[in-house]
Amino acid sequence: MSRQRRFFATSAKIGENSLFAGNLEAEANLKQAMNVKEKQEYSLYSFAGHPVVAAPNDSRRLRRLAMRYYPTETTKRLLYKTYLRLAAAIGLDGLVSKTLDAPPFPGEIDFEAWLEGLLDVPQLKALVVWPPPQRSTTRAYVHLLRPGGERIAFAKLSFDHENDARLSQEAEALTAIESSGTGRLRIPRVIAAGSHGNHSYLVLEALPSSAGRICPPWEFVRDQLIPTYAGPTRLLDKERLAQTAWWGRFQGQI
Repeated sequence: MSRQRRFFATSAKIGENSLFAGNLEAEANLKQAMNVKEKQEYSLYSFAGHPVVAAPNDSRRLRRLAMRYYPTETTKRLLYKTYLRLAAAIGLDGLVSKTLDAPPFPGEIDFEAWLEGLLDVPQLKALVVWPPPQRSTTRAYVHLLRPGGERIAFAKLSFDHENDARLSQEAEALTAIESSGTGRLRIPRVIAAGSHGNHSYLVLEALPSSAGRICPPWEFVRDQLIPTYAGPTRLLDKERLAQTAWWGRFQGQI
């Protein structure tokens, strides 16, 4: 009898240990599953076969916000933007959008990896806007936000060598103006600049929501801005002029 009792006790103990080990394994698997980051999907909106806006698929608020950044330069685009905003307001924008794992950029770019390594901001969100195809098909703009929609920064992505050079020149010019310390212009601060794959990107400080386009009078530009930022005047002969990079670009546009 004592042997039988010991046998049952041992069997019960083994069973208890096995069950406990199983619970630990299940708990570890659950923790691992919870730590796995779910891949962000995007809702893509197109116009006349060209992508115009992409926004996080899991946030209706960000999808509605993305419509604000859609460029409307024609009456058709304005009507399409109005239609998208109404559809998003009532939750029917899914009928006119396509769900993708990443925005459809030309070439190869790991957008999620680029986004994660860009800024030290948890859960950084991105709204992608493409310019009209007649303006450029090798550049895209990315509004970087917190999950609640607060704007953090604005990025420009290049997908060809011409735009690579332009972004590099823009970064140099903005940095030079900021370092001049004159204070006549309030310009976006350069946050980051680098490369994604074989091409370039530029990240700028987000403009205030109240900012808008202005057209200052020519007298102000001529008398105040140009003397302040142009630097000393130099006279170049034809040979030295031909050696400058900007002259070559100018000749190429004639």
